[in-house]
Amino acid sequence: MKSQEEIMQEVRDHAASLGMTPLELCRAAGIADSTWHRWRAGSYEPQTRTLRMLLEYKPEERPVPRRGIVQSVKNALGKNKRSDLEAS
Repeated sequence: MKSQEEIMQEVRDHAASLGMTPLELCRAAGIADSTWHRWRAGSYEPQTRTLRMLLEYKPEERPVPRRGIVQSVKNALGKNKRSDLEAS
């Protein structure tokens, strides 16, 4: 099993191979800034799923946002107000 530092180095290396910082990679992959900062501080270990998202990320992929997807759909449909949604 890899140590926390080895995992963090893998993330740094992958980010560098894409011409990004690790924080930019997290943002691009849809992972919160705070998650990266907690990993870096050693107060939190990456979950396998989240780590896989980072290490398999390719710039041409557009991740589905974890937060705000409902608002994004409402905006796309032009239904931003509760009254608009209730009318449908």
